[in-house]
This record gives sequence, C-alpha cells and structure tokens, in this order.
Amino acid sequence: MESLETLFRSFETGIRSAKALKPKEYLKSIGLEYSDLRIGFNSGQFHHRKTLKSKERFEELGVITKSDAGVRDDSLTAYTVFGR
Repeated sequence: MESLETLFRSFETGIRSAKALKPKEYLKSIGLEYSDLRIGFNSGQFHHRKTLKSKERFEELGVITKSDAGVRDDSLTAYTVFGR
C-alpha cells in the first residue's frame, strides 16, 4: 500500500502537469514558486484505477470518503477526496 509520502509525491507530480494551470496561477498570485518548494496539487484523481484494497486504505487514512454521487456503473463506488 502506498504511504502518505508516495501519495504526496503524486500530488507534487500533479502540480507540474500541463493541465494544472489554475493551481499554478494561484500559487503565483500568492508568491509561491512550486519548483522551489514541496507543493502538491490534489486533482481528485489519485484513487482512480486503484484496487479496492488501496481505496479502503485511503479511506482508513481519511483521504477519501464514500459519496452518494452518481456513477456511470452500479458496480462502482463514488468517493469524495480531501483538499479538492
């Protein structure tokens, strides 16, 4: 199972994504440079394509919670993520 450090590293990678324009703009507006600091971005996608066991562990850690949001397939479970 992934540690919180591994999870945060994925957030650090996320801030460097070409799609992370708004988070980068926000950081710039408050005077922070993501390339100089350990700053991450939680796009809310980190649990996608993970095993049920991994999702259960994320839930135990409090980084996701089950949601009643609609899903495209009744066999799937919707989650709300922290920090979004």
